[in-house]
Amino acid sequence: MPAALAVDSVRYSIADADARARWAANVSAPMLAGAFAVAWEWENTGLVSELVEYHSARGTFSGVPERPAMGEWASTTTATALADTEPEPALAALAAAGPPAQTGNSLTRLGPLPPLRMEPDAEPIMSHYRALAFQRYGRAVTATEPAWSTWP
Repeated sequence: MPAALAVDSVRYSIADADARARWAANVSAPMLAGAFAVAWEWENTGLVSELVEYHSARGTFSGVPERPAMGEWASTTTATALADTEPEPALAALAAAGPPAQTGNSLTRLGPLPPLRMEPDAEPIMSHYRALAFQRYGRAVTATEPAWSTWP
């Protein structure tokens, strides 16, 4: 779970919308599918529900000027790992490629959501896994804002 959340959170550092979509489709989606499969095999319906809620809420738009793109990928460097050859490894590199980010205000710049709360008296969803993603991979999965309520 923490690895899937950390990989998915990388998309917030991708300024180009097309590159972000390629990352989501070719890198993030397979990781999140694995997280869903694990939760399903555990028969953890609560976690499956939280993953559905997390996956349905895709981010916030920023009207703040974009920061330079240089160095954004440095935090994702890890040791070499074996990966399945499907999809082709070249797709992962292509997913991260894109034209350089332009500076200025843009509603195409996606930012992380604040934590989500599904129940009035409950902790925000996946708090433990989000904390592990930060501890293990240095990736903040959500913004540091008060939790958003997802119930009416």
